[in-house]
Amino acid sequence: MFLSDSHFMSDPGLHALKLSAFLSQDTITKMKDVQSFVQWMQLMNQLYERHSLACVWLVKYLTRNVSILDLSVKMNLVIELLIESNHFEVRESFGRLLTTALSVTAKNEEPFMPQVTTIVLTSFRSQARQLTAHHRLQQQLSS
Repeated sequence: MFLSDSHFMSDPGLHALKLSAFLSQDTITKMKDVQSFVQWMQLMNQLYERHSLACVWLVKYLTRNVSILDLSVKMNLVIELLIESNHFEVRESFGRLLTTALSVTAKNEEPFMPQVTTIVLTSFRSQARQLTAHHRLQQQLSS
């Protein structure tokens, strides 16, 4: 399904994108710098669109830290950034990156994935889009 970790070792672009993911996570969770986080997400989204291995890594990383079937079980980065953030820009920019990573991964890995995994990825991507749309509506209503 996912490429083994040994395939990741020889790709400096992947290492740079992994580092940018960790740095952007620290930017929002530790430094609380919304503007820098949104800028990171915009840059990373463009780069992830062109780097399928990085998308696979991000999906793999997030699914290791998220219970896809029961999001209420764990408090984690995805919930914090997509649902609990008070900043619309944070939710929207992270939602875009997540949608990109899931779309690229699903497109490139679909022939190799069991049908159930494809359904879960598609469902997860759909849920991310719905959450982003829901938060946009909430933002409009509160303005």
